[in-house]
Amino acid sequence: MPAVPGTVLAEFCACPHSQGAGMKQDRMDCRSLILLLLLISPGCGHLAESRQVAVNRERASQAWKFAPERRAGSPISGDYADGWKEGYFDVANGGSGQVPVVPPRQYWRPKFQNNEGQQQISDWFAGFRTGAGAALACNAGSWNSIPTSVEEADATSNAYLLDAHESTLTPSSAVAAAPPAAN
Repeated sequence: MPAVPGTVLAEFCACPHSQGAGMKQDRMDCRSLILLLLLISPGCGHLAESRQVAVNRERASQAWKFAPERRAGSPISGDYADGWKEGYFDVANGGSGQVPVVPPRQYWRPKFQNNEGQQQISDWFAGFRTGAGAALACNAGSWNSIPTSVEEADATSNAYLLDAHESTLTPSSAVAAAPPAAN
């Protein structure tokens, strides 16, 4: 017999080993647990966001392969490379590219509390700054937006504005040039 939508959850939650009065309570506990899990689960929006994050991480890795400093021939630390990719990712993912105040958590460990560790942190910050600059230069942050047919009207366009009082269309350039009406 095909399952009726309302009974699917009940069939799933029914424990075949429960008998009598306890079975009804088990079903309620199971339903409550499933409802709680559904309420706290991130849903499809989170999956799309996670996919976009993964795409932007990959873009950062691909961009790093073509970074000018990488092709210069001088040795580059792994910390610089990690910072570069993180800076590029930050901008590609909609961030400002502003260098964070503190380095990533991995650099907070005691092993970085010496001259060599401090240099690694400095390398990461320098890489972040350069990677963010590269992403800003190629406009990587705009790749996440979806273009629309609506464009901003400015004084030089041929756009028309609706005059709400007269229900007429007026070129936006004429509206911009018109003096304000006296009250």
